[in-house]
Amino acid sequence: MTIIKDNVDCEIRPVKINTSIRIQHQRVTNLFWTIFGVLIFMPIELFVNGLYLSYFQIILLFLYQEKKSKIKIIVFLGYSLFVVISTMLGNDITLISLINPIMIGFALIVSIKNVNQANMIKNGLYISAAVNSFLLIYLVSQQNISSLYFLMTARTWALEVVPYFGNGLAILFSMMMVFAYKEKKLKFFLIFFVGGLLTTSRLPLLTMLMILLIYFAGNINNIKKASATGLFFIMLLLVPMFNSSFMPTNEMDGVVSRLTTANDRLHVYGVALSKYYENPIFGSGSEKLEYYFHAHNSFLQVAYSHGSLALIFWLMAIYMAFFQRLNFINNIAFYLIFALISLTQIGLHNLNALVVLTLYSSIFSNKVVNEIRK
Repeated sequence: MTIIKDNVDCEIRPVKINTSIRIQHQRVTNLFWTIFGVLIFMPIELFVNGLYLSYFQIILLFLYQEKKSKIKIIVFLGYSLFVVISTMLGNDITLISLINPIMIGFALIVSIKNVNQANMIKNGLYISAAVNSFLLIYLVSQQNISSLYFLMTARTWALEVVPYFGNGLAILFSMMMVFAYKEKKLKFFLIFFVGGLLTTSRLPLLTMLMILLIYFAGNINNIKKASATGLFFIMLLLVPMFNSSFMPTNEMDGVVSRLTTANDRLHVYGVALSKYYENPIFGSGSEKLEYYFHAHNSFLQVAYSHGSLALIFWLMAIYMAFFQRLNFINNIAFYLIFALISLTQIGLHNLNALVVLTLYSSIFSNKVVNEIRK
């Protein structure tokens, strides 16, 4: 009997050890993907000028992906072919000018199908976005900023501490606002909104107004709740503007002009279109626009840089990455922020932003939502 007992013990111990190893492995894996998400919110440039950490993060996501879509890979190769052709025909033939657009296409064929992996990356994004928001609040408190107008026009005040400060960070904050709204996390939504405003970009403010409209439309039957929420956010926006110590009367016109003018965008669109018409088939290569540097529109950027053929393949990749998997009605905020960052910015040329968009479409895709419900 003793021998049998020992044998039983011998059979049980390995099971306990294997279970312990699996638990430790899962914890390490969760930590790794959480840190991965933290870094995604920080567009870190490596030692080589123009080379970003996000390149290697996207490659890692692709390698970790178990099932790879053959159709997406074919579309990516078609897009890459015309990027190479346009770059070789252009005046800016450098390795970085070739790597950047190809990686933009490569990011579109990545999907995150592991639910736990996606949630860990999302948690890392929440942590990083909140920390960056509080960091900007601290930094602005240390500045000698006399008015709201100065804050909105002094776009370099945080660059020494936050090297990725600017429109790219504003895009990421705006997308995290959509995440927080989707998951009904009001505190995080407000934190991300404040952080986004401090980037001095208009995008977070437009995102806020857009989400408020969606919220009102969804709560049309509950007028009291919708009105109270709307009044709160209106006061949050208007009090600083009409505080005489923070908004001198002689600066009001400057603030209003900064928030409402669109002449700069319309002009750069015209410049980009003129560049596109010069070579509509293969584009102008990676040549930058005079004065504006880029088109402030992702679709125009691809069109004038790499031509119509590359644009067709790129649009196919975008459709498969973001439009094929999500229910439009349930994700209106996502599609509106997608429109904002692609039509008024070159947000789809921001690799970190593409990863966040991919993460959203992976978490809230119809297939994943149905599996969770089951």
